[in-house]
Amino acid sequence: MTLTQISNLFNAIVQSYVDMGFYHYGWTSDINVNTQNNFTRGTGRGKLFPALHMDFPSETVQIVQKNVKSTSRIVLIFTETQGYNSDGNSSDPRSVLELHTELKRLAIAVLNEFNRLSRQFTGRDALALTQTPINFTYDANQNNQRLVRLFCEAEIFYLDDCPDFVSDIPSLDPPFNVLPPSNNDYELE
Repeated sequence: MTLTQISNLFNAIVQSYVDMGFYHYGWTSDINVNTQNNFTRGTGRGKLFPALHMDFPSETVQIVQKNVKSTSRIVLIFTETQGYNSDGNSSDPRSVLELHTELKRLAIAVLNEFNRLSRQFTGRDALALTQTPINFTYDANQNNQRLVRLFCEAEIFYLDDCPDFVSDIPSLDPPFNVLPPSNNDYELE
């Protein structure tokens, strides 16, 4: 499993979820940039809301011989427009509280589907949300689009693709071909 595959899974979930209109992985500041890895329902231009933005994660990696396990702390930002529909043709009378409630419903649905699909195609212990509680943080009136946002912080456990690199130390030129390595600094020689 790779970070690309995890992002692609969230992208596919958004594409299949009729209530969602846009997906993006990258900098939060890219909210106004139409970049290549975006999904926008029905168009190649602009954004439709509600939207899901996956910010850059932080990871911890545990390497035990050829077994590589990662825990990724991801921030998913669910957004909706405040006071208008993103189709540009109508207003949206819902309050900020109603929008936050709807964004939380979407977040739980997307994360639940992520868990279901990841276990379906990778097995129970290869990819899943960890048992760590998910944190939700709400805000509103953001960016130039008056966005209502729900920040969702979650941890994902996954098994990385196993590396196939094996070094061939004896075939190197001296003094690099000796194990254990010398106490001398090779860069000074």
